[in-house]
Amino acid sequence: MLSLIGLFLIVGGAAGTVWILFWYLLNASSQAGTKLSQKIGTDNEHTNDYLATSKKFSKELQTKLLIRITVALVGLAMYYFGNAG
Repeated sequence: MLSLIGLFLIVGGAAGTVWILFWYLLNASSQAGTKLSQKIGTDNEHTNDYLATSKKFSKELQTKLLIRITVALVGLAMYYFGNAG
């Protein structure tokens, strides 16, 4: 039973990790586009706000990513110790 719960945690943690990495990639692309618009001079008065928001969102995503990876690792440990006995 412990290994089954661990397996669900592994799958849930891995799926959550992939989803967060997808959003992180989109956010990184957005940051790169904002910085590029500043360099070539096509930025507007909201560009600095967008960049600050993007950096804040990036830090939130990193925190969520660490939580999802931790859940997957706890699930892996539960799966291992559930099958060992």
